[in-house]
Amino acid sequence: MLARLSLISFCIILVFIYRTTLLIDSASLYFIIKNLPVCNIPRLLLICLIVFYKIPYKDISELPESVKNSLPEHAQDIYKEAYNSAWDEYENKEDRRYDKGREETAHSVAWSAVKKKYHKVDGKWISKDE
Repeated sequence: MLARLSLISFCIILVFIYRTTLLIDSASLYFIIKNLPVCNIPRLLLICLIVFYKIPYKDISELPESVKNSLPEHAQDIYKEAYNSAWDEYENKEDRRYDKGREETAHSVAWSAVKKKYHKVDGKWISKDE
Protein backbone atom coordinates (compact mmCIF):
# COMPACT_ATOMS: atom_id res chain seq x y z
CA MET A 1 0.00 0.00 0.00
CA LEU A 2 2.80 2.44 0.89
CA ALA A 3 4.60 1.67 -2.37
CA ARG A 4 1.42 2.39 -4.35
CA LEU A 5 0.91 5.72 -2.54
CA SER A 6 4.53 6.64 -3.16
CA LEU A 7 4.13 5.85 -6.83
CA ILE A 8 0.98 7.95 -7.05
CA SER A 9 2.80 10.81 -5.31
CA PHE A 10 5.67 10.46 -7.78
CA CYS A 11 3.21 10.62 -10.68
CA ILE A 12 1.50 13.70 -9.28
CA ILE A 13 4.90 15.39 -8.93
CA LEU A 14 5.72 14.47 -12.53
CA VAL A 15 2.47 16.05 -13.73
CA PHE A 16 3.19 19.15 -11.64
CA ILE A 17 6.68 19.48 -13.13
CA TYR A 18 5.24 18.92 -16.58
CA ARG A 19 2.57 21.57 -16.14
CA THR A 20 4.60 24.29 -14.42
CA THR A 21 8.08 24.13 -15.91
CA LEU A 22 7.79 22.44 -19.31
CA LEU A 23 10.90 20.40 -18.45
CA ILE A 24 9.00 17.27 -19.47
CA ASP A 25 7.12 17.22 -22.75
CA SER A 26 3.85 15.38 -23.17
CA ALA A 27 5.41 12.53 -25.17
CA SER A 28 7.99 11.86 -22.43
CA LEU A 29 5.34 12.00 -19.73
CA TYR A 30 3.14 9.58 -21.67
CA PHE A 31 6.11 7.21 -22.13
CA ILE A 32 6.84 7.26 -18.38
CA ILE A 33 3.20 6.58 -17.50
CA LYS A 34 2.81 3.87 -20.12
CA ASN A 35 5.83 2.00 -18.79
CA LEU A 36 5.06 2.23 -15.09
CA PRO A 37 5.07 -1.26 -13.56
CA VAL A 38 1.81 -0.80 -11.69
CA CYS A 39 -1.76 -1.95 -11.84
CA ASN A 40 -4.31 0.03 -13.83
CA ILE A 41 -5.81 1.98 -10.90
CA PRO A 42 -2.87 4.35 -10.35
CA ARG A 43 -2.39 4.65 -14.11
CA LEU A 44 -6.06 5.55 -14.51
CA LEU A 45 -5.78 8.11 -11.71
CA LEU A 46 -2.74 9.62 -13.39
CA ILE A 47 -4.48 9.81 -16.76
CA CYS A 48 -7.36 11.64 -15.06
CA LEU A 49 -4.86 14.08 -13.52
CA ILE A 50 -3.24 14.69 -16.88
CA VAL A 51 -6.57 15.32 -18.55
CA PHE A 52 -7.42 17.75 -15.75
CA TYR A 53 -4.10 19.56 -16.08
CA LYS A 54 -4.13 19.57 -19.88
CA ILE A 55 -7.10 21.86 -20.27
CA PRO A 56 -6.18 25.24 -21.76
CA TYR A 57 -5.19 27.99 -19.38
CA LYS A 58 -8.11 29.73 -17.72
CA ASP A 59 -5.99 32.44 -16.12
CA ILE A 60 -2.45 33.76 -16.45
CA SER A 61 -1.72 32.44 -12.96
CA GLU A 62 -1.85 28.93 -14.48
CA LEU A 63 0.88 29.65 -17.05
CA PRO A 64 4.24 27.89 -16.71
CA GLU A 65 6.67 29.59 -14.33
CA SER A 66 9.06 30.24 -17.21
CA VAL A 67 6.38 32.35 -18.90
CA LYS A 68 5.15 34.10 -15.74
CA ASN A 69 8.67 35.01 -14.64
CA SER A 70 9.81 36.45 -17.94
CA LEU A 71 6.82 38.19 -19.56
CA PRO A 72 4.95 41.33 -18.49
CA GLU A 73 1.28 40.85 -17.65
CA HIS A 74 -0.07 42.01 -21.02
CA ALA A 75 2.31 39.64 -22.83
CA GLN A 76 1.12 36.83 -20.54
CA ASP A 77 -2.46 37.56 -21.64
CA ILE A 78 -1.37 37.38 -25.28
CA TYR A 79 0.43 34.10 -24.58
CA LYS A 80 -2.58 32.58 -22.82
CA GLU A 81 -5.06 33.58 -25.54
CA ALA A 82 -2.80 32.40 -28.36
CA TYR A 83 -2.06 29.11 -26.57
CA ASN A 84 -5.75 28.41 -25.97
CA SER A 85 -6.66 29.27 -29.55
CA ALA A 86 -3.90 27.05 -30.96
CA TRP A 87 -4.86 24.25 -28.54
CA ASP A 88 -8.31 24.22 -30.14
CA GLU A 89 -7.16 24.82 -33.71
CA TYR A 90 -4.47 22.12 -33.81
CA GLU A 91 -6.39 19.32 -32.12
CA ASN A 92 -5.94 17.05 -35.14
CA LYS A 93 -2.45 15.76 -35.83
CA GLU A 94 -2.85 16.38 -39.58
CA ASP A 95 -3.14 20.13 -38.89
CA ARG A 96 0.28 20.32 -37.19
CA ARG A 97 3.68 20.72 -38.83
CA TYR A 98 6.86 18.74 -38.35
CA ASP A 99 5.12 15.95 -36.44
CA LYS A 100 4.90 18.17 -33.34
CA GLY A 101 2.56 17.36 -30.48
CA ARG A 102 -0.51 19.45 -29.76
CA GLU A 103 1.00 21.12 -26.71
CA GLU A 104 4.33 21.88 -28.35
CA THR A 105 2.47 23.46 -31.28
CA ALA A 106 0.32 25.55 -28.95
CA HIS A 107 3.38 26.83 -27.06
CA SER A 108 5.12 27.68 -30.36
CA VAL A 109 2.09 29.63 -31.55
CA ALA A 110 1.85 31.43 -28.19
CA TRP A 111 5.51 32.52 -28.30
CA SER A 112 5.09 33.69 -31.90
CA ALA A 113 2.10 35.81 -30.87
CA VAL A 114 4.08 37.38 -28.04
CA LYS A 115 7.01 38.13 -30.38
CA LYS A 116 4.69 40.07 -32.70
CA LYS A 117 4.01 42.62 -29.95
CA TYR A 118 7.12 42.33 -27.75
CA HIS A 119 10.86 42.04 -28.21
CA LYS A 120 13.65 41.22 -25.79
CA VAL A 121 16.04 43.98 -24.74
CA ASP A 122 18.82 43.11 -22.29
CA GLY A 123 16.93 40.01 -21.20
CA LYS A 124 13.66 41.87 -20.60
CA TRP A 125 10.53 41.70 -22.77
CA ILE A 126 9.50 45.21 -23.93
CA SER A 127 6.45 46.22 -25.95
CA LYS A 128 7.31 47.16 -29.54
CA ASP A 129 4.98 50.16 -29.14
CA GLU A 130 7.24 51.77 -26.53
